Amino acid sequence: MNISNQLERSTIQAIGMALAGGILGYGLLGPPLTGVERDIQVLYSVFFATVLLWVTKPVPYMISSLLCLILLHMSNVTETFADAAVGFTSTLVFFFILLLLIGNAIANVGLVDRIIGWLIHATSTPESSMRRLVAATLLLTFVMPSGLARTVTFIPVIDNMNNTFGQKSDSPFRRLGYYVIGHLNSVGSMTLMTSGGMAIVTAEIINTRVQPFTWVEWALYMIPPVVAIYLTTIAVAAYFHDISNVSISKREIEPLPGQHTEKSESLTGDQKIVVLTFTGTICLWIVGSFVNLPAIVPAMIMVTLFSLPKVRIITAEDIRNLNWNLIFLIGTMLSLAEIIRSSGSVESLVEAFMAGSTLDQGMLAVVVLLCFAAAVRVAFSGTAPVVVILLPIFLQVIESFEIDPLFFSLSLVMILSSTVLFPFNHPSVLLAYEEGPLSVIDIIFLGFLTLMVAVLAVIIAWYVYWPSIEAVFRPIISTSQSVAS
Repeated sequence: MNISNQLERSTIQAIGMALAGGILGYGLLGPPLTGVERDIQVLYSVFFATVLLWVTKPVPYMISSLLCLILLHMSNVTETFADAAVGFTSTLVFFFILLLLIGNAIANVGLVDRIIGWLIHATSTPESSMRRLVAATLLLTFVMPSGLARTVTFIPVIDNMNNTFGQKSDSPFRRLGYYVIGHLNSVGSMTLMTSGGMAIVTAEIINTRVQPFTWVEWALYMIPPVVAIYLTTIAVAAYFHDISNVSISKREIEPLPGQHTEKSESLTGDQKIVVLTFTGTICLWIVGSFVNLPAIVPAMIMVTLFSLPKVRIITAEDIRNLNWNLIFLIGTMLSLAEIIRSSGSVESLVEAFMAGSTLDQGMLAVVVLLCFAAAVRVAFSGTAPVVVILLPIFLQVIESFEIDPLFFSLSLVMILSSTVLFPFNHPSVLLAYEEGPLSVIDIIFLGFLTLMVAVLAVIIAWYVYWPSIEAVFRPIISTSQSVAS
C-alpha cells in the first residue's frame, strides 16, 4: 500500500498553508530577529514559505512560484521584478523546455516501443528488465550530459514496460523504475566531468582553486564510487520494492509491435529522422564539452529540425501540453538561489559558525561541513547552485586544517548529488514524482537511502580508493603533463 494513502491530503495541504502563512506573516510584519537584517529575514521567510507550498502542494506549482516572485519584488527584497525573476534568464529553464519537447518527439514517432523491445524479450522477467534498465541509464550518462534528458527518455519506456508485464500503475516494478530514473539518475550525473552541469561547475572550481584536474582524472576518481552507489542502492531499494515474485502470463510478455526481433519492420521515415538527429545531438554534446559549446545549442537545433514544415514531428499542440508548472518551479528556484547567493547570507552564516566553533580535528571539520552542506542542499532545486555558493567558501575554511582539498571537493559533490529528500530538490526527481507513482514520503525515504549509501561510498573512497589512485596514477599523469608542457 502506498504510504501516502494513510494520510489525508487535504490535512497536509491545510497544515502547509497555515505554516507558510505564519512564516510569511512574521517575516513581513514581525520585528527582525536579533542580528538579522530585515531584508534577509523577509527573503528567507518568502523562501521557506514557498518551499512549504511546493512540498504540500495546496496550489499548483505555477501559482506558488508566481506568488514567490511577486512577494520578493513587493517586499523590496529586489529592486525590480526582473531581479526577482532572474532565474528565468538561466539557460537551464529553456534547456528543460527543449528536453521536454525532445521527449515528446521520441514518443510521437513510436521509438518508445522499439526501446522497450530492446529491454524486454519474450523470455524477460521484471528482474532482468530492471537490470537492463539500470545498466542503460548508467551507460547513458556517458553520452547524454543531462539527467533530465535521460529521465524524459525513460519515463514512457518504464510505463510501457509496466503495462507489458500487466502490472498496476503503482506496482513495485514501476515504483522501482521511477526511483532509478529519478534519484539514481541524478547520482549518475557525477560519472564524468561532462555528465551534467554540477560536474562541470565542480571541475571548474577545482581547476581554479585546487589544482589542474582533467576529464580523464575525473573519470578515474568518480566512476567507481558512482557505480558502487548505483549497485548498492538499487539492491537495497529492490528489497523494499520486491519484483521477484511478480506473476506474468505468456500473453503479457509477447513482443510489442515495435520490439526488435528478426521480423521487426525497418524504421519509418520519422523514426530515422529522430534517430539520426538524436545521434548527432549526442555527438555535439560530447564534442561541445571540449570546445565550450553550450548544451542548449544542440538541443535547439534538434527541436528546430523537428518543427520544420516538411517534418512536423513537434507541433504547436506539443508546446501547449508542456508541463508549465514544473517550468515555473525550476525558474523560481533558480531565482531564489541567485538572490540568496548575491545577498551573502550563506557565506556570513558559515564564517560565523566556524568562528564560534571549537573544531581542532580535520576530519571532524569535514563531517560538520558536509552535514551543513546537506542541510543547505535540501532547500535548493539542483546541486550546481549549492556547489557555486558553498565550495569556494569551504575551501577557504579547510585551509586551516590538514585536509586534502581535492578529496573534500569530490566528497562534497557526492554528498550534494545524493541529497534529494524532496521532489523539487532535483529536476529529474521532480519530473519522476509528477509523472510516476512515488509519493513525497517515498521520495524522502529513498532519498535518505541514497544519501546513506553515498556517505559510505565517500568514506571508502577517501580512505581507500582515492589514496590508491593518488599513489598509482598521479605520478603518471604528472609526468605526462610535464612532457606535454
